[in-house]
Amino acid sequence: MREVGGPAAVGGTGDEVAVGASLLRLLTGAWPVYVMGAASLALLGLAELVLPALLEQRGVGVGWSGPLLTGMAVGGGLGAFVHGLRSWPGRLRTRSVVLMAGTSACVALAALTPHPAGITAALVVGGTLQSCAMLTRNLSLREILPPALWPRVTQ
Repeated sequence: MREVGGPAAVGGTGDEVAVGASLLRLLTGAWPVYVMGAASLALLGLAELVLPALLEQRGVGVGWSGPLLTGMAVGGGLGAFVHGLRSWPGRLRTRSVVLMAGTSACVALAALTPHPAGITAALVVGGTLQSCAMLTRNLSLREILPPALWPRVTQ
């Protein structure tokens, strides 16, 4: 197994990984964050794939899926902006779990709501919470992994 560390690892910038810490050990310590990110993206993909069939079942034109997903994306952008305006209480992992639970509840609400306005509201709020969950996921990774590994993880 390859060891990461020492001045040669990052050009001696002071961001070295502790000698003897293996890359595999560091990445396995971060597995819950990766699982949370995968769950978030799977939930987003599920909402996008099922939305046209859901709208057709509710008697709404399938063409409305584009504007509804646009609302979800706009909600995501606003959520990311608002999330960055201030610091939030609690641990990053706890916040991420709460935000993912909220996103899951919004997607379930969109699936169970018979009225198109309710579906729209659930998708916009779900997009807002999902973008915040992804931000907390990224911040959690930065907290767990040493700075010398940040470029390697994002590639």
